Amino acid sequence: MHSPKRRLLIADTQTMVTEAALLGTPAIRSNSFVGESDMGNFLELEDEGLIHNVARFDDVLDLSTTLLRDETVDETWQRRRNAYLADKVNLTELIVDAAVAHGDVGALEDLHQFDSPRRSESKPQIGVGGD
Repeated sequence: MHSPKRRLLIADTQTMVTEAALLGTPAIRSNSFVGESDMGNFLELEDEGLIHNVARFDDVLDLSTTLLRDETVDETWQRRRNAYLADKVNLTELIVDAAVAHGDVGALEDLHQFDSPRRSESKPQIGVGGD
């Protein structure tokens, strides 16, 4: 999944499909969980256009062929990925910042969204437990 030459993932695994979606790689997920009572994260990723949840194998073949022939698919998925992550906090940076601050939440810089610069203006501090 970490190769820059990735074009399409077809899988029955939840983890790889989620990773593909967050990397901006088109993914088709097909397994027994697919359907109206599917897990919410996969319904959300499908609503955002980042994955396709497909139950029938013939539909997987048709969709994969369509995606592989579409010359704009890479650009489309990167745009969708960026839009999806735009309002998400980068949890990895938050955890690292908290570890470096030895748990002193007041010492943390402002939270910022993926691919966005940290804000320089100060915000009210949010404490844990004593508020």
